[in-house]
Amino acid sequence: MPRASFRDQVGGNRLTQESTDEDKMKLAAEIDTAMEDVVAPFESKFAPSDMRQLALVAHNHMKPAMKEFIETYSELLKKFRITGTQTTMRMCKSLWGEDDPNIEYGLTCTSGPLGGDAQIAALMCMEDLGALIFFVDPLSAHPHQ
Repeated sequence: MPRASFRDQVGGNRLTQESTDEDKMKLAAEIDTAMEDVVAPFESKFAPSDMRQLALVAHNHMKPAMKEFIETYSELLKKFRITGTQTTMRMCKSLWGEDDPNIEYGLTCTSGPLGGDAQIAALMCMEDLGALIFFVDPLSAHPHQ
């Protein structure tokens, strides 16, 4: 039986401008309950080495948002071979540890201006990148893009 989407689990878009604070608190509680399922530990059917890498990339001003994302979805992310820049990989290793045999880290890339974006593109070309999560800072210029 297919699992209900997150939006379906919490009742879709039920809040309107007329919603009361009580409605908002009720929806927040339902979201918290649904999130517990998403972030709960689970057993993966695939080993990280059997899957393509998952790249986490963030512009400098978005590193705190990426760290919060990694902390929130840690149980899920640890099931993948995570790749990213030196800063991202250092962040993951500080949160998860370097010696955990259950965690398999992927390639450590240089920063974007120094060729890291090309390294990520090469992983795509070699079909060793399954997904890329990019925390973009829309308020600053990035001439290397």
